[in-house]
Amino acid sequence: MKAVIADGQNGVEVISDAPKPTPEKGEFLGRVIRVAFNPIDWKTLYNASIEKGTVGGTDFVAVVEDVGEGVDRSKYIGATVSGWAPGPLDGSNAAWREYITLDVNLVYFVPKNITPSQAATLPLTFTTASQGLNQYLGLPLPPTDGSKNSAQQKWVLVWSGSSSVGQYVVQLAHHAGYKVIATCSPHNFDWIKKLGADFTVDYHDPNVVEIIKKATDDSVFYGFDAASFPETSTLAVKAFSSKVKDGKLINILSSPPSPRSEVKIIGIIDYSLFNREFNFFGNKIEPIQASYDHAVEVYKKLTGWLQEGVIIPNRVKEFDGGLQAIPKALREFASGKHSAVKFVVRID
Repeated sequence: MKAVIADGQNGVEVISDAPKPTPEKGEFLGRVIRVAFNPIDWKTLYNASIEKGTVGGTDFVAVVEDVGEGVDRSKYIGATVSGWAPGPLDGSNAAWREYITLDVNLVYFVPKNITPSQAATLPLTFTTASQGLNQYLGLPLPPTDGSKNSAQQKWVLVWSGSSSVGQYVVQLAHHAGYKVIATCSPHNFDWIKKLGADFTVDYHDPNVVEIIKKATDDSVFYGFDAASFPETSTLAVKAFSSKVKDGKLINILSSPPSPRSEVKIIGIIDYSLFNREFNFFGNKIEPIQASYDHAVEVYKKLTGWLQEGVIIPNRVKEFDGGLQAIPKALREFASGKHSAVKFVVRID
């Protein structure tokens, strides 16, 4: 079986003798037809400390060919599903290979109204967005009966609204009934507003904090920093309302000190939803049952949200060529010379 692995020289290579996995109890075996890139893919594989031979890849779309014990064959065999695997943090269960196995509860069925490439843009970053906004901040998920959540006067600030995570945070916050203000580059303003932002701000503007406060009438009470750099989190916290008593800003991976005591920065790690422990370059990531339960609930509802147009996938930059195309495409992705698009490689 072909797979893409770390080459031990801060790069990746394609091999043809990787072992084909076998589904265990509660799992499926799928033939991978699409993979999408996330920053963790290149940041872990382009790293001298990663073990040579580690298989890469997180987001995938696959056609189910077999299932393990306890899985309804009539429901899954032949179905097209999408999810994300632990990837480089667990090289034995990663997406950049011809076949993949995973817990059937951690994938969603791809609806007919979106393409496999669009489907590949969702799993990891949508999970991250929902984990932060819905699980940790407690904002309601979009209804599944066509109704709408009650409108709120409070604002949610999304820093880096045009990132893959940010685009899904904007949509989830909008459907939660909150007003949304997002930072991004001006050329992405229209797209981010289409996704649900009420106001967009150029994050390059030296007066970005003051602009946010004025646009929201000093009413930002929740925030999500999808960039999660120390400087972006600091600016985001400063933009919170002067009236806030218990503000919360979601940060991906870490919980840096907050410049305001009344605003807490909450670090989230989406790998906690897997039922095992990970070592993230010396930092232990332990499983959290609530994160698994939340992911299962979200994946059950995601197919319907996509069918109804409640959730819009990221825009796609697609690469042909199968697994052999990944090394070159990954280098382009790592260069950072792209905006508001998800890199997807066709494997079939």
